[in-house]
Amino acid sequence: MKALLIVTLSCLIWHAGAQGQRKPSTSNHPCGELTMFDSHPLTDLALGVQRQLREAVRPDILAIIHDPGMGIDTKLRDIKLDAVQIPRPAKTGSLYAVHWGDARFGVNGGIWIVEVKVKANRARNIGPQNPGWSFNGWGMQVLSSSNEPYPELMFASKGFHEAGGPEAEAVCTQKQGPTYTSASCPVGCSARLNAR
Repeated sequence: MKALLIVTLSCLIWHAGAQGQRKPSTSNHPCGELTMFDSHPLTDLALGVQRQLREAVRPDILAIIHDPGMGIDTKLRDIKLDAVQIPRPAKTGSLYAVHWGDARFGVNGGIWIVEVKVKANRARNIGPQNPGWSFNGWGMQVLSSSNEPYPELMFASKGFHEAGGPEAEAVCTQKQGPTYTSASCPVGCSARLNAR
């Protein structure tokens, strides 16, 4: 009887894994399991998606390039971007975090959240709506279920302790109204991020 129970449980676990029906790891380790932007170049995506993502963040990138205080002399076509697809229900379209990690920004690059409707052939930036403004960081984690059309996100960025010295800072965001805005992070988020 005990052997039958073990075999049955093993089959159920294998079946759930084979069907891709597993609990998101983010629920057990919020702010402790990061996806690094620089390991997801935009060029890995289909050409049509690349064009849509670039077009969606174009006004913000141009605002940064044309800001004399930024001191960035580059052409839009030469900018290398990263893009991480954010899990969500397929029927709602695709959601991406688009990252511009130019070395002149230091560790923290600009991050925009872009919604892509492939069939409608359009993409829109649903992050902060001030021209040239973005979230900042070098890594991210999805904090809520992939069943949500607009999951809560955490961006990891480099910051400093009040007493001095570097530390990782967590910036959490959730969609409120038409855009993603800053939100409170889960309890212990900063400690887990810095314990990595």
